[in-house]
Amino acid sequence: MHMDDLDLKLVKLVQTNSRLKLSELSKELGVSEGTVRNRLFKLEDERIVLQYSAIADPKKLGYQAVAIVGINAEPLKFLTVLDALSRIEDIKSLYTCTGEHSLIFEIWKKDAAELSDFLDQKIKGISGISKTSVNLVLDSVKYSKKAGLMPLGHQTTLAKI
Repeated sequence: MHMDDLDLKLVKLVQTNSRLKLSELSKELGVSEGTVRNRLFKLEDERIVLQYSAIADPKKLGYQAVAIVGINAEPLKFLTVLDALSRIEDIKSLYTCTGEHSLIFEIWKKDAAELSDFLDQKIKGISGISKTSVNLVLDSVKYSKKAGLMPLGHQTTLAKI
């Protein structure tokens, strides 16, 4: 999908406040509600806009053990490990990476004991994991899922993975 200036503005507005109504978006963009609706459907269909959500502070929700976990997988079992991790509902986000770890995920648990139980019961049993590194989050300084969108003309190609 080729994104134009209107698409970029729409994504920025939705990222700023996903609760805006179609009528508010259309007024802000100077286009009809139908145009906004159609553009949003296309952005969702092309998986440019993945979801609309609220960002919650895990510690204020009672999760005192928030961790970023790095995983190294044996090369021939990488896809098996990735599949197993992606099926664990408790994992908040999961990324394939370069660098020290080939996989990184975020997990929220009520305390250190519950985190330890999760690691023992859910992670240790996955065949193909060669290394695990658990990093407890002390404080969230900045949390944003807003994409830094390039201005029109500088946008890179968007490929489906």
